[in-house]
Amino acid sequence: MLELRNIIDEAKKAWLGKTQSEKTKVAYSNDLHQFLEFHGINPTHIDHMTRILPEQVTSWRDHLKREGGRVDAERNPQPAANSTIARKMTALRSFFSFLQNYGLSRCQAHRAKVPLVDIQHWLGHKDPRTTLRYIRGVEDVDNSPAYILRYV
Repeated sequence: MLELRNIIDEAKKAWLGKTQSEKTKVAYSNDLHQFLEFHGINPTHIDHMTRILPEQVTSWRDHLKREGGRVDAERNPQPAANSTIARKMTALRSFFSFLQNYGLSRCQAHRAKVPLVDIQHWLGHKDPRTTLRYIRGVEDVDNSPAYILRYV
């Protein structure tokens, strides 16, 4: 188990290394740790990511919608902002996809999707291309397969 933990931990470092932004690296790492802690998994036991089910991703998303944000003046938890939820779900899906692409997981949790239309609505975008640019950082979204297959 320790060997798998080390492999997954190295994969996490490689995944975070894909981005140049230190702020994004910190945010994505924090999102991953929050997800694990929500499910009672010690973040140092990252090898447990291989056993996550789609329902667990969905339950975390629902938790964020209800009380995953900051607390109010009376210390009551507030819903997370829609853009925060979208970013956290994007980070989680990206990590699961990264693990699967490198043969480190047979987990299908990355398929617990937030529909693009929901993300578009949460972010207040009128055009789905704007949302795809936000998610992917891609300038030429009009020619991206996701846009062409879903919206044209």
